[in-house]
Amino acid sequence: MKRNLLRAIFLSLLIATFAIIFNFSAQDGEESGSLSRAVTEKIVNTFPYTKDLSAETKAKLIEHGEIIVRKLAHLSIYALVGIFIIPKLKYYWYGYILDKDKFAIRKGFLFIKTTVIPIVRIQHVETINGPIIRKFKLNKIRFSTASGTFDLE
Repeated sequence: MKRNLLRAIFLSLLIATFAIIFNFSAQDGEESGSLSRAVTEKIVNTFPYTKDLSAETKAKLIEHGEIIVRKLAHLSIYALVGIFIIPKLKYYWYGYILDKDKFAIRKGFLFIKTTVIPIVRIQHVETINGPIIRKFKLNKIRFSTASGTFDLE
């Protein structure tokens, strides 16, 4: 029950984030440009290195900087989704259970797939890790059976 509630919460957060992205993307060029121009003006007027420049130089900075601000805004929203929301969702999308006679792997969010591997059928266990995964003391485990391989990440 708790897991399903958390799934629903994180899915709602993901949908809300993408709704915000699509809302900003649906703005016409004038509205989007005025918003990014206002943010760029605020940055130029408060940044210590640019606040004492002449009005003409500030106008050029604002004109050339607003496209950068607009693109960085989109990038930051996608980065937030990738850093904070997707890993949480993946945590609930993936699970495993190890019993004395079987090993079960569960994957999926809306369509859940469960693979049950009897322990006696496992022929080979392999651990795989790269430099980044090794730094966090994690491993990818691969189970080999006669019918194929199954990864546990």
